[in-house]
Amino acid sequence: MAQNYGLIRFTSNKELDEANKPESEESEEVISALASHIQKVWQVNRQSKEKIEEELLTCLRQVKGEYDPGTLTQIRKMGGSEIYMQLTAAKKRAGSSWIREIMLPAADRPWGIEPTPIPELPEWANRNIAQRLMESQDQGEEDIMQRASEMRDQVMKALKEIAEDASDRMSDKIADQLVEGGWDEAVDAFINDFTTFPAAIIKGPILRKRQALSWGDVDDDYKPNVTEEIRLEFERISPFDLYPSPDATEINDGGLIERMRFSRGQLYDLIGMKGYKDEAIRAALEDYGRHGLKDWLWRDYERAQLEDKDYWW
Repeated sequence: MAQNYGLIRFTSNKELDEANKPESEESEEVISALASHIQKVWQVNRQSKEKIEEELLTCLRQVKGEYDPGTLTQIRKMGGSEIYMQLTAAKKRAGSSWIREIMLPAADRPWGIEPTPIPELPEWANRNIAQRLMESQDQGEEDIMQRASEMRDQVMKALKEIAEDASDRMSDKIADQLVEGGWDEAVDAFINDFTTFPAAIIKGPILRKRQALSWGDVDDDYKPNVTEEIRLEFERISPFDLYPSPDATEINDGGLIERMRFSRGQLYDLIGMKGYKDEAIRAALEDYGRHGLKDWLWRDYERAQLEDKDYWW
């Protein structure tokens, strides 16, 4: 008689605790690990950008017509003139005007949508052609091939007309989204950065909750109603606030950190948005809503002065 020698699996207390751990605790561990990783990337990227930040401040000084503190001290020691020739500012204004005429024309859109020259036949069209050819089997082979070619040309012509109409309607929809999303304002600020700094950044589309005015039928009388909707928005990101990896060669290479500032109202509007944790937002509003979380960098004060932001804090 055969005997079955079973094996007893030993499970440690640590493994039992891990198996019985609630999902909420596992989620908190993942978030904690992610926050630790982001903090590590932030420290590396921030340290590697110190020389670049000094270059950005130099660009602002040149546009504003100010010497850097070291140069100004040397000029005063030598008793030289402190007058700064505003050549950079003049060239910047000229360059910005030329670029705006190209990218933001007043009469026409600087972009367009065109359908593919040879649209693909959908499956239902191929089946329809095959069905009609099966019904006309009494014709010769050459007649069937000619008929198939004619039917295919007719379908292709109809598909091109449909594609052109769909492209026009999609262009109008995109233009409406760009207007509502602040595209022109973002591009204008982008051009200003492009002629000032060695880098310029525009970000979008960004999902944001906004209040909108709509008209509703109430007791046979149209009345305005304020509703909330999710909009696709665009914005310019200051080169000071973007921190790429030291060895990055493109925007998707390595860890990219964007330094963002939120007012209480802006943070509150993120509640209910996909990708944000409502409990964490409410906790941040509770902890820092009155006095704010001020994690300033040592160059923030000089940057604010050069940008004429007297109440930056």
